[in-house]
Amino acid sequence: MKSFWVIILAAALAIPLFGAEPNKVERNDLLKDEAWLREYDQYVPDGVLLESLKNKISGTLKIVVYFGFWCSDSGNNVPKVLKILDNLPAPGLKADFFSLERKANKDQKYYVEGMKIERIPTIIFFRDGREIGRIVESPKIEMLEDILTIVF
Repeated sequence: MKSFWVIILAAALAIPLFGAEPNKVERNDLLKDEAWLREYDQYVPDGVLLESLKNKISGTLKIVVYFGFWCSDSGNNVPKVLKILDNLPAPGLKADFFSLERKANKDQKYYVEGMKIERIPTIIFFRDGREIGRIVESPKIEMLEDILTIVF
């Protein structure tokens, strides 16, 4: 019985060290928040850049987005990514969205240890199963332009 309690205590103590598991979020659930929907509606991606991106997608391109509904950078940038994807019909393109909780404590370095997610949102691009680039927190120039830079 003593070993049972040791295991329970060890498990309880380990949870804050590694953070909560990411929760997969469906596309429709991303825009339930009015502020996120407003950001989505107001963002108009450049048509020429969209066409250029569509022509540059080769192989299997996968995008994985880690974000927090509570995070202002996520609220500013994830709806833009979604709008770009909604205007980019490409058969080889797949996107997954994962919601994260706040870090358990200030000593926790990563939200997702295995993916080295230190700040959010983190938008990771994979081509044919290999990571080709990331956008962390905010784009360097503009979301669509940064995506084009990564995909080229």
